Amino acid sequence: MCSLWTYISHFFSLVDGGFVCHKHQTPQDVELSIDALKAIRHIYKTPIAHIDALSIDEAVLKEILFIFEHYIDEYCGIYLNALRFVKEWI
Repeated sequence: MCSLWTYISHFFSLVDGGFVCHKHQTPQDVELSIDALKAIRHIYKTPIAHIDALSIDEAVLKEILFIFEHYIDEYCGIYLNALRFVKEWI
């Protein structure tokens, strides 16, 4: 949404489907911890075969799961088996 790289994004926009900087943050956007942002990036870059070997703090996992659930609700509107799988995994 923004080409400014001088700020670290701490907000996730469910409507826009990604991270936003503080300049473009809206009241609906979710603020995340730096650890959650780093974990999301790490998960994104990890091959699916190695996902189960990741070690992520439980509080960070809760933040990520919150985003994941609401993201799926926003774009799918249905309950997916993938969501059940993630909940069983943590």
